[in-house]
Amino acid sequence: QLEASRDEPLFLAVGIYRPHMPWFVPDAFYDQYDTVEIRPPMNPEGWKKNIPKSLLPSLRFKEFVGKPGPSRGYAACISYADFELGRLMKGLENSPIADNTIVVVWTDHGWHLGEKEHYSKFTLWEESTRVPLLVLKPGAKPKKVDTAVSLVDVYPTLLALAGLPENKDNDGQNLLPIIEAETDLNRAIVTSKSEKYHAVRDGRYRYLKSANAEALFDHFDDPREFNNIANNPGSAAIIERLSKALPAAPIPSMPKRIKPNAL
Repeated sequence: QLEASRDEPLFLAVGIYRPHMPWFVPDAFYDQYDTVEIRPPMNPEGWKKNIPKSLLPSLRFKEFVGKPGPSRGYAACISYADFELGRLMKGLENSPIADNTIVVVWTDHGWHLGEKEHYSKFTLWEESTRVPLLVLKPGAKPKKVDTAVSLVDVYPTLLALAGLPENKDNDGQNLLPIIEAETDLNRAIVTSKSEKYHAVRDGRYRYLKSANAEALFDHFDDPREFNNIANNPGSAAIIERLSKALPAAPIPSMPKRIKPNAL
């Protein structure tokens, strides 16, 4: 596809399956970590004490907390994914369309590796909802943007980069103005786990809100989100601002999937 000559635009959606489970990759990628000391994430004693119980992760696979094995497997899969991405980018670099191709790299979700005694996704905490997002435009100078954005922003951003008409029905926004400004701490992004459980993240804070509980974390002082400051003096104004991003009414969840053998 990359090497073929063409007179019309090319779009490729390329999925790299790892580091999705199971963590099976060629031995060479595990061997890279044979002599590397891997320190699994540790949680401070009493970390749950000021966080409402209903907001805590499900502590899935808690028995692996503090053990290096899962972290090693995840690291091997990340190295494998990096290798495959490198192959793809090398192919693009050597192709006739290298100077006229936009590349966007992202993942669909993050992953807990023992943080908050949890292994897996399925949470609204930073470990599960934060993902890599890289936008590569030929000739553009590298920039790092430290702000909250959403994956629904990818499509309108691609439209702008490609010089295509804006789609007024988009929920996301074109990120190019944020990229040029390099920061936008006040933009608030919502991630939802259910009809009544949401997280709001801006450039500094994460606000968790369920039907009967809330928590607020300041990433400037608490990047691992252990110190709930929702009840602190001064937090009310922050919560009020972030709450404006929440749905005004519960949004119905998607219909539950029915397994074929249950039909």
